[in-house]
Amino acid sequence: MARFDARLVTPAEWVGIGAGVVVLGVSFLPWYRTPDLPAFGTITAWDMGFMAWFPVLLLAGAGVLILLPHLGTPVRDLVPIWFGLSAIAGTSLVLRWVSGPGPLNGAGIFGEVGAVGFGFFTALVAAMASGVAALGFRVFSRTT
Repeated sequence: MARFDARLVTPAEWVGIGAGVVVLGVSFLPWYRTPDLPAFGTITAWDMGFMAWFPVLLLAGAGVLILLPHLGTPVRDLVPIWFGLSAIAGTSLVLRWVSGPGPLNGAGIFGEVGAVGFGFFTALVAAMASGVAALGFRVFSRTT
């Protein structure tokens, strides 16, 4: 097994790895707020259904795949896989946003039932950043 050297990780790869870590972290923060809920009045990614928690897993998986070559495990076609996972995650998040909060059967982006929370927007930005980093890595990488 190769030794991990952080100096060999490109900035684009750090963005992809960071996006996976950030999205995993913010998946436990408020993704949707509504006054109808008891307790804290928020819904996390894990409460919003498949189209919310699946993108979290996709981006976390992309982060792991990006890290694997630096740990001695080559990943064939890393950049297309990385970009594909990021694109699917971002698309799923947008569809989740438009379709509404899920368990409340309330309105989505076009309604007035609640508000999208910090965690959701952070995850959406991380998915876009990861996708752009994958494209940048493809363009500027000497090894691909």
